[in-house]
Amino acid sequence: MTNIKPRIHIVGAGFSGLSVAYLLSQYKMFDITVYEKNLQIGGMLKSLTKEGLLIESGANSILCTDETLQFLKEIGVQCVFPLKTAKRRYFFRNRVTRWPLSLIETIAFIPRVIFHLVTRKSFIKFTPKQTVAEWAQKYFGFAFTKYLLSPALQGIYAVPAQHLNAENIFGHLLKPKSEKYKGIVSGKTGMGEIIKCLEQKCLSQDVKILTGEIYDFSLPHDIVIVATSAQDAARTVMLQNKFLGAELEKIKMNHVVSVTCQVDDTTRPRGFGCLIPETAETRCLGVLFNSDIFENRIQSNASNETYIFSNQEAENINQLKSDQLKNYMEKTREIIFKTRTPIENIYKSYWPDGLPIYDHVLAHFQNQFVTPKNNIYLHGNYVAGIGLSKIIKNSYDISNQIKKAYS
Repeated sequence: MTNIKPRIHIVGAGFSGLSVAYLLSQYKMFDITVYEKNLQIGGMLKSLTKEGLLIESGANSILCTDETLQFLKEIGVQCVFPLKTAKRRYFFRNRVTRWPLSLIETIAFIPRVIFHLVTRKSFIKFTPKQTVAEWAQKYFGFAFTKYLLSPALQGIYAVPAQHLNAENIFGHLLKPKSEKYKGIVSGKTGMGEIIKCLEQKCLSQDVKILTGEIYDFSLPHDIVIVATSAQDAARTVMLQNKFLGAELEKIKMNHVVSVTCQVDDTTRPRGFGCLIPETAETRCLGVLFNSDIFENRIQSNASNETYIFSNQEAENINQLKSDQLKNYMEKTREIIFKTRTPIENIYKSYWPDGLPIYDHVLAHFQNQFVTPKNNIYLHGNYVAGIGLSKIIKNSYDISNQIKKAYS
């Protein structure tokens, strides 16, 4: 008599889906199939080299933890660590600066910080619908919130502080720290290297990866892991669980555009990048100085820079023709760096509904609906939180839960 392995179907061959597929395959006790509606795997995580310029369509790095480094080592990623120039970080307030607050604003800000650090538990309290902007202005003032905190969060979540839920973003401060971050890391040939290594590992462990396939719950299965965006997850589970599908539909999504430029400009500061407050003349959220962060991001003495835009501005930029886009970005650079330098090459990545908005709606969903229902597991940045290291952690959690259930 033949033992039939439990059938696990994973919907989505992005980083979430492939990472949990790999971890489950290590147990050698499941029949695993990954379904991807697109013809290419990887989701937002892609690296492309054109004319010596490395283009990252999504994240350009991953936060380091011991767990992350072990995971990357296991799948065979050639890890690279930041250059010394990446230590310098900038803000924009009329000009590029290391510190965006005036002397008077700083003098007013420091005593508030000291007071709240001493009385830590008294201020790390949030109401359910309180935004980061409301919370930060109450305790640290307008200038700190507008010119420092909100731009910093924009660089992570692609929306300003008034659209972020305070408890969702800072609630972890109330919990015991279980891991330490040790900077950032990337693949030698870019973040796309991680996807390639995951694909090879999955295939070597007999994981089936089907592209161009829209998942259908009528396929015989024991467990389904939906590892897509919240909106795609809503469409996937709607016929199986209308209530869960309706709750997923409530999650607000954010359009994101990244524009990578090759420019011969020795006048701009060297460093990790520059964050830009919402009130600036440009609608850019920030710029990463890719060639100053990791080696081999450009095969010349020019600069590799990636600019981030979201929501309506992302949609507007996506409509621009190539010459219009180049002109738009040259004007953007002029506003930020006070120099008009021609852009030699330019490439755009557009992700409609690319990221969830971490507001009170998402916070409510995470508190109520992320536990598995009827052998349906949800996985992705709207469940685990922003960042690939958190997705890796959630992949371990899901794979351990499933192994335990079948042991």
